[in-house]
Amino acid sequence: MEAKSLRITILAEQADPARGGAERSVRELTEELNRQGVETTLLTAAGTPDGRHIQSLFPNTKAKQIPLSRIEDALREYLKSHPCDLLHSTLPVCGTDVYQPRGGSWKQTVLQHAQSYPDPIRRFLKTRLHFLNRRRTRYLCAEHRLLTTDKKAVIAALSESVKTHFLRHYNLPPQRIAVIPNGIRIPESPAPETAADFRSRLLASAGLNPSAAAAVFLFAANNFRLKGLYDFITPFADAVRKSPVPLLLVIAGRDNPRRARNLAWLAGLEKNLIFTGPLPNLSTALAAADAAVLPTWYDPSSRFILEALAMAKPVLTTALNGASDFIQPGRHGILVEHPRCRRQITDGLLQLADAKTRTLFADAILQDNVREQVSITRHVQQLISLYKQILSRENKPL
Repeated sequence: MEAKSLRITILAEQADPARGGAERSVRELTEELNRQGVETTLLTAAGTPDGRHIQSLFPNTKAKQIPLSRIEDALREYLKSHPCDLLHSTLPVCGTDVYQPRGGSWKQTVLQHAQSYPDPIRRFLKTRLHFLNRRRTRYLCAEHRLLTTDKKAVIAALSESVKTHFLRHYNLPPQRIAVIPNGIRIPESPAPETAADFRSRLLASAGLNPSAAAAVFLFAANNFRLKGLYDFITPFADAVRKSPVPLLLVIAGRDNPRRARNLAWLAGLEKNLIFTGPLPNLSTALAAADAAVLPTWYDPSSRFILEALAMAKPVLTTALNGASDFIQPGRHGILVEHPRCRRQITDGLLQLADAKTRTLFADAILQDNVREQVSITRHVQQLISLYKQILSRENKPL
């Protein structure tokens, strides 16, 4: 059964990489499958068709979100004239052979979104009244329907934690879940002078000499609350007060910085936080930084942390991040329990503030070949094996 004989349709809501990591990932997945000889079409609910490998069910719509019921109806019509061997969907639609939600379980998403609020009353209300978010409720119901009534759908979990969530919430047999750790296209390292110039400008904006022995931490996300930024500012302030070298936190992302700025002002950190807004390419910022930090409340497997590891950058993240599957704590970086572990985060930042410790972490990442472990090439090879197993079990003709 040769990979080149497979025809795969991948269904996603959007594929515009400017929207975020999930969209970027699904495009990279499609491109790599085709590169490895699998005839793959990325089918989006909305968006503009882009070449023969990216098609849209509703190419002329201006709506940002298409109801799931309309997507399912249009998908059935599309597959009548565009048959495939397997449907690999990131959305919980009927008829899916491989279900790979880029955001993990919808049930877990609801729970972790609620946990990201500091007020316990608000956390309680967010958990109990989640059904007020009509779109999320529809996806929750659709996921429940898919996994409890459609016994053929196999989940391709992006991490061990995602597998645990599906087992817990849906009481599924383990054989219906295959853990295929997330993968990324390995970023190209920028020219040294480009990274050095970027770092010099960061230090200058903080009032430091461009050659100052500062420790620069990069945080990149589009949802500052869910990814733990607001909880991070207090332990970061503790570390700033204790560190023998200046510490800078560079924050990249689309979210409104107002609340983070206010928290930084209250903590006396106005000069220690630098907001860049969204960056089209993180590789320059990663090359200029000393470590990557993502104290997230929930992430099936963060692309940002994988990109940092691919560039041999030490990381600090939480056990709630599926990317922790690739991290040996104390060898590749710092792993804390959750974003409100104030002392753990402070201690971790102080370790990363030490240049010798960072060098040891970076050397270990290179020695352990983590770069290849997090690659999209490895991810797709494992997916192809899963496709073949499913087709073999179902005796589908190729």
